[in-house]
Amino acid sequence: MSTNRELTSYLKGIAILCVVSGHFSQRFMPAELPTYGNHLIAVFFLLSGFGLYHSLKKSDASCEPLFQFYLKRFLRIFPLYWVSFFIDLGFDSSATFSREMVYDFFLINFTDPPRVWFLHALIPCYVFAPAVYNLIRKYGLRSLSIFIGVFTALNIIMPAMDAPDVRCWIYRDIYFSEYFLFCVGMLFPVLKDAVTPSQNRIYLALLFVVMMISAALTTEINYFPDTQLHIKTAISIIFIIATTAFVYFFIFNSSLTLPFKKTLCKIGAYTYSIYLFEGMFATALYDLNIISGKYIVNGLIFAVFFPLFFVFCVFVENLSSNGYTLARRVFISRPAVGLEK
Repeated sequence: MSTNRELTSYLKGIAILCVVSGHFSQRFMPAELPTYGNHLIAVFFLLSGFGLYHSLKKSDASCEPLFQFYLKRFLRIFPLYWVSFFIDLGFDSSATFSREMVYDFFLINFTDPPRVWFLHALIPCYVFAPAVYNLIRKYGLRSLSIFIGVFTALNIIMPAMDAPDVRCWIYRDIYFSEYFLFCVGMLFPVLKDAVTPSQNRIYLALLFVVMMISAALTTEINYFPDTQLHIKTAISIIFIIATTAFVYFFIFNSSLTLPFKKTLCKIGAYTYSIYLFEGMFATALYDLNIISGKYIVNGLIFAVFFPLFFVFCVFVENLSSNGYTLARRVFISRPAVGLEK
């Protein structure tokens, strides 16, 4: 038996390893490994929405002022991000002060950020999360129709306006699909209360197969002949639906037997620091001449040194968490007024 927290951490652990291996192989191996890391970012948007719904529900129950919700998110995200930002800046001899650097510093480059695009895309999710929460509280499962209607309209309007294809606006060939995933993730608890999730593992297996096939057909790695854009978009929609269903059934299936459960759950608990520092870790291995060129053996060396990197991630994230706890005591007063309904 696995708890809901273990199941979500397990999924995050698998997803972040796929992201890291994809990034590393693209830079330091002969060919990018087909781990579909960019596709599995969808898992993080879904689970971020799922987790934030519970946070907002807890805040609402304790009559916590809305500004405290935003302050908590700020304290959790920015201190550790700024550490990675200045480390990265310190080793970039070509860096010059610019408007883009300021946007990057405050995570407000909502078009095509040069690094950690996931965080730039996630910030708007946190901003509008209380509004989505109130919408879900008011309309329940009917909110899904609103989400689908809004994002369908946006995907009609944006191409008609010749909107640019930039990283934070279009994900998996669909405009603002990451925000749709986030909103649907927030709806998971309500859906669970209304309809008991199936415990059938066959459904999970079939959904996983659909996920992988649709990911393979829409990846930037040319394993298959190029498909026309409208066909690729249709396949991406299938991927979004299959991934959403898979994550939903997975995180509520307590009967699942999880291979390497302890290890992957532990990794899943520190995905934020892994995501922030994995590129720097790979670069450090290269600068220290531990790896060189683009060889398969680089991947093996990276795997050998990964536990050491993970220890570093645990240390810095725990340090940041302790600072967050201290900052909460200093800056966050006793709640007085609840979220507006």
